[in-house]
Amino acid sequence: MPPTVGADAFYGIDHSIHVYVPCGSMSDYQNAEGWNEFPNIFDSCIVIMATVNPANSGTVTGAGTYEIGITCTLTATANDGYIFVNWTKNNIVVSTNPTFSFTVTEDASYVANFEAEVGLPGDANGDDTVNALDIVIIVNYIFGALPEEFVFDDADINGDGVVNALDIVAIINLIFSKKR
Repeated sequence: MPPTVGADAFYGIDHSIHVYVPCGSMSDYQNAEGWNEFPNIFDSCIVIMATVNPANSGTVTGAGTYEIGITCTLTATANDGYIFVNWTKNNIVVSTNPTFSFTVTEDASYVANFEAEVGLPGDANGDDTVNALDIVIIVNYIFGALPEEFVFDDADINGDGVVNALDIVAIINLIFSKKR
């Protein structure tokens, strides 16, 4: 509710100035005695939107309606298989931190950008090493004994879309080239 003002409360004040009022109270001020003399009453609500790119790569929190001058904190969380890259506004990077805080000054839309997590080529079991165990995992896969921990994209070391003996040879070559 607007404060009650006396008849001369705004005497000598230019009534064409912009008056910013608390979020959601603009119509109350426009209808209140004294305040209704100001034609330029504006709501101080600012809308902050946040989306993710690409779709389903993560989630964001913190978007909503804010008062001018309040600190907004946006937080991006990557879904499995993705990593956070940056926040952008109008295609310009504004932060590389998944938690991004700023003072609200205008309606704005931010995008949390993620990219697919790239594994270690040859690491068929996802343990962040390439060794003989990865070869065993691939052999089991080829013979139909699907192992619990199997990372197809990393097992397909040659990138042909098929996990087979060629990938085993590539992993053997990779292992022996590291030992030199």
